[in-house]
Amino acid sequence: MSGSSGQSMGHSDKSVDEDTYRRRYEEASETFRIIKEMSDILNTGLDSQSLASCLRLCEEGVDPLALAHLIKQWRQKKNSTSRGRGHPSINGNY
Repeated sequence: MSGSSGQSMGHSDKSVDEDTYRRRYEEASETFRIIKEMSDILNTGLDSQSLASCLRLCEEGVDPLALAHLIKQWRQKKNSTSRGRGHPSINGNY
């Protein structure tokens, strides 16, 4: 190992780190693009920001089925509330 100064194949550590970061970013971007496309095909109605939030939650250990159930409940509540606007008795508001 004589003559080794921590550099590999003529690249500085900074260059390797930048290359690794760039490659990981490109891979993550492509993965997200594919997941977003699948989400659109399945007609989930999630925009990119909402989908990214769901993915982060799942990465943190949130059960995906529980998350899907919660989103469905929120949508049902939102839909029932929006249908009842202007009619307080439908919403239960007096």
